[in-house]
Amino acid sequence: MNAVSPLRSALGPQLPITTVLLLLWGFFVLTAPATFLSRYIYLSFMTTIPFVAIVAMGMTLVVVAGEMDLSFASNMAMSSFLFAVVAKATGSAAAGLAAGLAAGAGIGLINGLVVVRTGVPSIVVTIGFDFLWRGCVMLLSGGLAVALPFVRRLPFAALFVGRVGGLVPAQFLWALGLAVVTAAILHRTAWGD
Repeated sequence: MNAVSPLRSALGPQLPITTVLLLLWGFFVLTAPATFLSRYIYLSFMTTIPFVAIVAMGMTLVVVAGEMDLSFASNMAMSSFLFAVVAKATGSAAAGLAAGLAAGAGIGLINGLVVVRTGVPSIVVTIGFDFLWRGCVMLLSGGLAVALPFVRRLPFAALFVGRVGGLVPAQFLWALGLAVVTAAILHRTAWGD
């Protein structure tokens, strides 16, 4: 009988994709070493990717539960828009944060209620709501961004989007922490089974 090493069985499905990732990275390093051996590209990745990664972690939990939510992008847009509008109107980032979180939770609740009450598959419901919320944001904003220069001056802003040690983007550390929590939920609790 051929015994499988514990490390190999633990890494099973991840090993091939990790190998592909490393080969692809190696190809990029060989073909563009000035770019891929520079720290600036990795700082750029650590600045921009965490926002998508955090949403992807939440989506992973939804998919593991056997459902699908394709309205997440417009939910983010609506929640962000309401954060900006309320923060600008009140001069309070806390009020904006409360509005944004309430909007996100409300949109999720509406999606969930429609799926449960109608029996329509979640993928269909959330595609429809994706268009609805995206359209609402475009109409309400007129397609324009809301400037919030005062938010950058708030003491806690650096905690979320500052640089730790003057180098590492804080959002990268938040995403890393949330990845550990998500992995623990998926691999160490009944919710992930």
